[in-house]
Amino acid sequence: MMEKLERRWRIARNDQRGGAEARREFRNHLLRCRAPDDSGLHEALVVFGELVTNAVRCARSEVLVELAADHSTILRVIDDGDCFGVGRVGQSSTEAEGGRGLHIAKALSRELTVEHKPPGCVVTAVLPLSSAAL
Repeated sequence: MMEKLERRWRIARNDQRGGAEARREFRNHLLRCRAPDDSGLHEALVVFGELVTNAVRCARSEVLVELAADHSTILRVIDDGDCFGVGRVGQSSTEAEGGRGLHIAKALSRELTVEHKPPGCVVTAVLPLSSAAL
């Protein structure tokens, strides 16, 4: 089945305010489109925040964030920064000040993939929401 694109955000490199605004819009969109007691809403917000924050910090120019649905709710974060494989997820030291965001996103998502697609990286997460009806 073909994914239906629901929302798209473009955020400039290092634009933390733009990332926060996109997260608010994402939250409001989910609240409008599904039951407020959906058990995965909080987890979906954390995944969005972790992936977008990482991308905005690592991108060379901008980040594209897409929210789509088929049988699941799909979050795709595309940036032109350096990419690494999903095998590195969770390899940061427990004393490290950073490096756990992708590990957290993977733990909270139904599925998470990291693909190197020049000039950067595509991270796709299947969000832990009870339905895909966006």
